[in-house]
Order: sequence, then structure tokens, then C-alpha cells
Amino acid sequence: DSIYTFEPNPNSREIISKNFKLNNIDANLMKYALSNESGTVELETTGCDTAGRAAINVNESLENHSEYTDSISVQQIRGDELISQDVCPPDVMKLDVEGAEGLVLAGLQNMLDNGTCRTIFFELHMPSEIGQSIEDYGFSEKEVLDIMENTGYDIEILSETEGNIRAKATR
Repeated sequence: DSIYTFEPNPNSREIISKNFKLNNIDANLMKYALSNESGTVELETTGCDTAGRAAINVNESLENHSEYTDSISVQQIRGDELISQDVCPPDVMKLDVEGAEGLVLAGLQNMLDNGTCRTIFFELHMPSEIGQSIEDYGFSEKEVLDIMENTGYDIEILSETEGNIRAKATR
């Protein structure tokens, strides 16, 4: 079995790589941001804490979030495109992408339709005082959940806190 990890932020990717080596984890560390389309996009970071929070700025989605002070160009790719290039589709997936959950799932529509992924653990970032949310990326909670439910997944809410819903989707 293969493990794929996606991290577009080069500083965070370096930390992840060191952790993989320290813990003898054999994983494929990909430099892409998963999204609904492929190309170059701006990754906004929180200044000196560049290994911490970061977010893709799509259609000025982060204009109301002043905590993002630095920007770097990164590659984004549709998950279905990677799978068509011989990356194995996941059996289990963990998705925590700071509000861009709808974009990532839209880019994995073929995989979701095919049912190859049996479990998706995910965190929905809801509108709050802190950070960006699914609404900043043009999605509502219902729209994101519908993407999974319409392809045969059952959703179980694991926990809810201010600004976050943690859940599991299974087939």
C-alpha cells in the first residue's frame, strides 16, 4: 500500500519530510495543492509562521483575512488528473484543507463516482472569526456534504466546535 501526502507549502513540506525520515515512514510527499483545476495559484501564508496556516487564494477568497501576509506561487492539480497519471486512488483519505474542501472534492469527482475510496475523514471549516471557510471558496456546508452523499457516501459527524465540523464519510 502507498501513502500520498499533499503539501504545497515548501516550509511545511520540509518539516513533514524530516518527520517521515525520523519515523521511518515510506510516503510520497507531493508538492501540489489539490483543487478542482490544475495550474499555478497563490498560496497565502501567515508571515514568519510559514510552516503553519496557509490557504489558497482563489478569486480573492481571502481578501477579508488580514492574517495572511506573505504569498508564494504553487502548483495545484485536480486529484482525478493525478489518478489518471498512475497515482493510485486512495482507499482512505484525510482531508483538512482550511476551507477548500469543496474544491478538492470537485477535483476528485471521478474517484468519488467510482467508489474506490471507502472512507474519507474530513474537517469542514465553517465561517467564524478565525481563518477562512468553505464559503470563502464558494461552497456551503450542504454543497460539500452533497458532493459525497450524491456519490454514495454516508456522513457521520464526529465533532463540532466553533468554526469546524469533523466528520467521516463511508461507503
